[in-house]
Amino acid sequence: MILSSKVRLAGAGLVALSLAGCGVTPVAPNVDTPGMPNAEVALQKSMDDTAREMARIGAIEPSAAVASKPAVVAGELDRVVSMQWSGALDGAVRRLGETIGYRTAVTGNAPQAGVNVAVDPAPRRVYDILHGLGDQAGDAATVRVDEQHQLLEVIYHG
Repeated sequence: MILSSKVRLAGAGLVALSLAGCGVTPVAPNVDTPGMPNAEVALQKSMDDTAREMARIGAIEPSAAVASKPAVVAGELDRVVSMQWSGALDGAVRRLGETIGYRTAVTGNAPQAGVNVAVDPAPRRVYDILHGLGDQAGDAATVRVDEQHQLLEVIYHG
């Protein structure tokens, strides 16, 4: 009887041990199995790719700026002149008009304080001087060039 109880106890232990082995499945630390990607591994790969591309972008040197070509204008406006001026805008435009043989027209009401401009005596194209005068006039006036009718206009916005 003692033998049968030992066998019975050993059998019960063997059954319990085998059932315990079936109940616990090992969890792999890396779930990288076909068809089931590991989110952590995918995130690390994405971060590595991003870091590599950012390093590549950071190594790109900016291209050198190319100087823009001057605007193509009529021969009179392309002429290089030296003119010094400090005073009213319409006076400067009139003087440039006389220099190149263009008529000058002034429209609109000039502001009470007037629009004073200055022209550096360094030799420059007439077109560039007129462009500079328009920039100095700002919102107070517009300097317009009509090449077809050989006309320089100062249009005051006041």
